[in-house]
Amino acid sequence: MDNEIEKYVQLTMKQRLKILSEQVTSLVRNHSAHQPLLLNYLPDAFRIHYGFALRPEQYNAVSLDELVGKLRNHVQVLNRPCLLILLLCLLILFSASFLIVNYFGDYSNYETGLISHNITRLK
Repeated sequence: MDNEIEKYVQLTMKQRLKILSEQVTSLVRNHSAHQPLLLNYLPDAFRIHYGFALRPEQYNAVSLDELVGKLRNHVQVLNRPCLLILLLCLLILFSASFLIVNYFGDYSNYETGLISHNITRLK
């Protein structure tokens, strides 16, 4: 009996992914009725809810993105622009429109001034 090799029973990868997809689906569903769960928050939410860390390498994945990709039949990653990027774009658009309005505003006054100057000269 001393030479016996210990044997273990574990779930197949397909079954582990199925259970994980149910767990992640539950987290996303219970997060909020109106807001999706941020991908970066998923590991913390998982640890808080289930009491152990979500480790992509346990599912033959090198990253959280790859792991969630394996759950694509149950959850999906939505790419939404970061609020900071959105604000920066709005600032750029506002600045550009401000410059255009000022440029054309001054230019139109310049043109109007030339026209009235030419009319005055003709008289």
